[in-house]
Amino acid sequence: PLMMRRASDLKSKWVGETERNIADAFATAKANNAILFFDEVDTFLDSRESVQQGHEKSMINEVLQQMESFGGVFIGTTNFKDMLDPAVARRFTFKVELDYLDRDGRRIFWRRYFGKAPSAVVRRRLDNLDRLTPGDFRTVRQELYYLGDEVGDDDRLDALEAELSAKTGVSRRIGFRNSP
Repeated sequence: PLMMRRASDLKSKWVGETERNIADAFATAKANNAILFFDEVDTFLDSRESVQQGHEKSMINEVLQQMESFGGVFIGTTNFKDMLDPAVARRFTFKVELDYLDRDGRRIFWRRYFGKAPSAVVRRRLDNLDRLTPGDFRTVRQELYYLGDEVGDDDRLDALEAELSAKTGVSRRIGFRNSP
Protein backbone atom coordinates (compact mmCIF):
# COMPACT_ATOMS: atom_id res chain seq x y z
CA PRO A 1 0.00 0.00 0.00
CA LEU A 2 0.96 3.62 -0.56
CA MET A 3 0.92 5.89 2.48
CA MET A 4 0.98 9.52 1.30
CA ARG A 5 1.75 12.31 3.74
CA ARG A 6 1.69 16.06 3.16
CA ALA A 7 2.98 18.85 5.35
CA SER A 8 -0.53 19.45 6.66
CA ASP A 9 -0.63 15.84 7.87
CA LEU A 10 2.62 16.09 9.79
CA LYS A 11 3.43 19.65 10.80
CA SER A 12 2.11 20.97 14.08
CA LYS A 13 2.18 24.30 15.83
CA TRP A 14 3.38 22.52 18.98
CA VAL A 15 7.12 22.11 19.43
CA GLY A 16 8.03 18.43 19.25
CA GLU A 17 4.68 17.33 17.79
CA THR A 18 5.93 17.52 14.21
CA GLU A 19 8.84 15.25 15.04
CA ARG A 20 6.48 12.79 16.70
CA ASN A 21 4.15 12.86 13.67
CA ILE A 22 7.10 12.18 11.37
CA ALA A 23 8.28 9.27 13.53
CA ASP A 24 4.72 7.90 13.64
CA ALA A 25 4.45 8.08 9.84
CA PHE A 26 7.62 6.03 9.40
CA ALA A 27 6.55 3.57 12.12
CA THR A 28 3.08 3.13 10.60
CA ALA A 29 4.57 2.58 7.13
CA LYS A 30 6.95 -0.02 8.55
CA ALA A 31 4.19 -1.81 10.48
CA ASN A 32 1.98 -1.94 7.38
CA ASN A 33 4.80 -2.73 4.97
CA ALA A 34 3.69 0.40 3.09
CA ILE A 35 5.51 2.71 0.71
CA LEU A 36 5.85 6.06 2.49
CA PHE A 37 5.43 9.04 0.18
CA PHE A 38 6.14 12.64 1.24
CA ASP A 39 4.90 15.16 -1.30
CA GLU A 40 6.92 18.39 -1.40
CA VAL A 41 9.63 16.89 0.79
CA ASP A 42 11.48 20.23 0.74
CA THR A 43 8.94 21.32 3.37
CA PHE A 44 10.67 18.95 5.79
CA LEU A 45 14.21 18.87 4.45
CA ASP A 46 15.21 22.47 3.89
CA SER A 47 18.91 23.10 4.36
CA ARG A 48 19.74 23.24 8.08
CA GLU A 49 22.02 26.17 7.33
CA SER A 50 19.04 28.28 6.29
CA VAL A 51 16.69 27.57 9.20
CA GLN A 52 16.33 30.05 12.01
CA GLN A 53 14.54 28.14 14.76
CA GLY A 54 15.87 25.18 16.73
CA HIS A 55 12.64 23.24 16.27
CA GLU A 56 13.00 23.54 12.48
CA LYS A 57 16.46 21.96 12.66
CA SER A 58 15.06 19.28 14.95
CA MET A 59 12.33 18.45 12.39
CA ILE A 60 14.92 18.14 9.60
CA ASN A 61 17.12 15.95 11.79
CA GLU A 62 14.14 13.72 12.61
CA VAL A 63 13.32 13.13 8.95
CA LEU A 64 16.97 12.43 8.13
CA GLN A 65 17.31 9.97 11.02
CA GLN A 66 14.05 8.22 10.11
CA MET A 67 15.15 7.93 6.48
CA GLU A 68 18.47 6.47 7.59
CA SER A 69 16.89 3.74 9.70
CA PHE A 70 13.77 3.02 7.63
CA GLY A 71 13.89 -0.42 6.04
CA GLY A 72 11.04 0.17 3.62
CA VAL A 73 10.49 2.24 0.51
CA PHE A 74 10.42 6.00 1.05
CA ILE A 75 9.66 8.41 -1.80
CA GLY A 76 9.98 12.17 -1.61
CA THR A 77 9.12 14.68 -4.34
CA THR A 78 10.24 18.25 -4.78
CA ASN A 79 10.50 20.96 -7.38
CA PHE A 80 13.28 22.58 -5.33
CA LYS A 81 16.06 20.02 -5.02
CA ASP A 82 18.70 22.75 -4.68
CA MET A 83 17.07 23.91 -1.44
CA LEU A 84 17.34 20.51 0.24
CA ASP A 85 19.77 19.82 3.04
CA PRO A 86 23.06 18.45 1.63
CA ALA A 87 22.66 15.27 3.74
CA VAL A 88 19.49 14.32 1.87
CA ALA A 89 21.10 13.04 -1.34
CA ARG A 90 22.95 10.16 0.28
CA ARG A 91 19.77 8.96 1.97
CA PHE A 92 17.90 8.48 -1.30
CA THR A 93 19.05 5.36 -3.10
CA PHE A 94 17.59 6.54 -6.40
CA LYS A 95 17.28 10.11 -7.59
CA VAL A 96 14.94 10.49 -10.54
CA GLU A 97 14.56 13.67 -12.53
CA LEU A 98 11.33 14.14 -14.43
CA ASP A 99 11.90 16.28 -17.47
CA TYR A 100 9.32 18.11 -19.55
CA LEU A 101 7.17 16.05 -21.90
CA ASP A 102 8.76 15.15 -25.21
CA ARG A 103 6.86 15.23 -28.51
CA ASP A 104 5.27 11.81 -27.98
CA GLY A 105 4.42 12.66 -24.38
CA ARG A 106 2.64 15.85 -25.42
CA ARG A 107 0.59 13.88 -27.94
CA ILE A 108 -0.28 11.24 -25.35
CA PHE A 109 -1.42 13.84 -22.83
CA TRP A 110 -3.44 15.66 -25.48
CA ARG A 111 -5.31 12.40 -26.08
CA ARG A 112 -5.74 11.66 -22.37
CA TYR A 113 -6.92 15.09 -21.32
CA PHE A 114 -8.91 16.15 -24.37
CA GLY A 115 -10.32 12.76 -25.33
CA LYS A 116 -9.06 12.53 -28.91
CA ALA A 117 -5.88 12.08 -30.87
CA PRO A 118 -4.38 15.35 -32.06
CA SER A 119 -5.03 16.11 -35.72
CA ALA A 120 -2.15 16.83 -38.09
CA VAL A 121 -2.77 20.57 -37.67
CA VAL A 122 -2.78 20.26 -33.87
CA ARG A 123 0.37 18.07 -33.92
CA ARG A 124 2.32 20.69 -35.88
CA ARG A 125 1.53 23.37 -33.33
CA LEU A 126 1.74 21.08 -30.30
CA ASP A 127 5.14 19.76 -31.36
CA ASN A 128 6.55 23.28 -30.97
CA LEU A 129 5.37 23.65 -27.36
CA ASP A 130 8.30 22.40 -25.34
CA ARG A 131 8.49 22.62 -21.52
CA LEU A 132 4.95 21.28 -21.07
CA THR A 133 4.18 19.06 -18.09
CA PRO A 134 1.23 16.77 -17.38
CA GLY A 135 0.07 19.43 -14.92
CA ASP A 136 -0.19 21.98 -17.73
CA PHE A 137 -2.66 19.74 -19.56
CA ARG A 138 -4.66 19.24 -16.36
CA THR A 139 -4.76 22.99 -15.71
CA VAL A 140 -5.90 23.76 -19.26
CA ARG A 141 -8.59 21.08 -19.20
CA GLN A 142 -9.89 22.43 -15.89
CA GLU A 143 -9.78 26.04 -17.11
CA LEU A 144 -11.60 25.26 -20.35
CA TYR A 145 -14.18 23.07 -18.65
CA TYR A 146 -15.94 26.21 -17.46
CA LEU A 147 -16.33 27.47 -21.03
CA GLY A 148 -18.62 24.55 -21.94
CA ASP A 149 -18.97 22.86 -25.30
CA GLU A 150 -17.72 25.81 -27.31
CA VAL A 151 -14.06 24.88 -26.75
CA GLY A 152 -12.04 23.93 -29.83
CA ASP A 153 -8.51 22.76 -30.47
CA ASP A 154 -7.30 26.32 -31.06
CA ASP A 155 -8.60 27.27 -27.60
CA ARG A 156 -6.74 24.32 -26.08
CA LEU A 157 -3.51 25.20 -27.87
CA ASP A 158 -3.84 28.89 -26.97
CA ALA A 159 -4.32 27.91 -23.31
CA LEU A 160 -1.28 25.60 -23.39
CA GLU A 161 0.77 28.44 -24.89
CA ALA A 162 -0.45 30.71 -22.09
CA GLU A 163 0.74 28.14 -19.54
CA LEU A 164 4.16 28.17 -21.18
CA SER A 165 4.34 31.95 -21.20
CA ALA A 166 3.69 31.90 -17.44
CA LYS A 167 6.91 29.89 -17.10
CA THR A 168 9.11 32.57 -18.66
CA GLY A 169 12.61 32.27 -17.31
CA VAL A 170 11.95 28.88 -15.74
CA SER A 171 14.28 26.30 -17.15
CA ARG A 172 14.82 23.97 -14.20
CA ARG A 173 13.65 20.40 -14.31
CA ILE A 174 11.28 18.71 -11.93
CA GLY A 175 12.53 16.28 -9.28
CA PHE A 176 15.97 14.93 -8.48
CA ARG A 177 18.78 14.60 -10.98
CA ASN A 178 20.10 11.12 -11.39
CA SER A 179 23.60 11.13 -9.92
CA PRO A 180 26.40 8.55 -10.04
